[in-house]
Amino acid sequence: MRIRMTASERTFQVGNYFFLSLLAVATVYPFWNLVAQAVSGASPLKLNQVFLWPLELQTDTLRYLVNADIFRLSFVLTVKITIVGVLVSVPLTALLAYPLARKDFRWRKPLTLLVVVTMFFSGGLIPEYLLYRYLGLLNRFWVYIIPGAISTWSLLIMRNFFQQIPESLEESARIDGANDVTVLFRIVIPLSTPIMATITLWYAVAKWNTFAQCMYFTSSLPLRTLQVALQSLMLGENVQEGYAYISPEYSKMSTQSIQAAGIALTTLPILLVYPLLQRYFVKGIIVGSLKG
Repeated sequence: MRIRMTASERTFQVGNYFFLSLLAVATVYPFWNLVAQAVSGASPLKLNQVFLWPLELQTDTLRYLVNADIFRLSFVLTVKITIVGVLVSVPLTALLAYPLARKDFRWRKPLTLLVVVTMFFSGGLIPEYLLYRYLGLLNRFWVYIIPGAISTWSLLIMRNFFQQIPESLEESARIDGANDVTVLFRIVIPLSTPIMATITLWYAVAKWNTFAQCMYFTSSLPLRTLQVALQSLMLGENVQEGYAYISPEYSKMSTQSIQAAGIALTTLPILLVYPLLQRYFVKGIIVGSLKG
């Protein structure tokens, strides 16, 4: 049965669609324009003629970056950091969030307080640097993984989600002889797909955008992340000399096109992850944000 809307409801719906359409255009256009610049020729870019569609279509800039050793090695390293970081951070977050969600855990409140304190206070950059040097993490791959392996915000969101799971399910499992580990991995985690997907997305984005750790705690070229390589590209630092592969057509390429191609290639991979996890994202955020 079709529901009739009042005039005010129709007006609100039209206005809502119009506003959301403008928001979608404002969100998509910058990236679309970047892609258009990345595959446009130098002349239209110099004249500011590229907006929606590429002009004088070319792929030299994309091939230039894909074949550049620094960009390619940074890309591979960042992918490795993202995969390993997610595989380490998500299980550790779940292992800590579960006891903090248990009302019968004796140290739940003191540990939660200690965790929350880290959101507001830190030792500072110099003590952090000295700590990493003492632990032997400087100029090591694991400096991207071990520090910050558990995000406080993600931990609290996951803890709150776990608290929404009915206690009767855990009690039934314990009656059948299940221990804490079995309850966590056979009951809690399978019922927590939305929050697990949400936390995975957050960690993946954070690891993919790794920048500060590379700038402060590494000086080795093989440990340069994609974001730092992109910064060098954007600042125009040794754009030609900094790459092992120099295209014969380099002199014909626009620096603006190279920079746009770098941003597009850096953004696209992590952008493709969102549609895979989008259906879990909203539910994970809403339920996980409820006060437990």
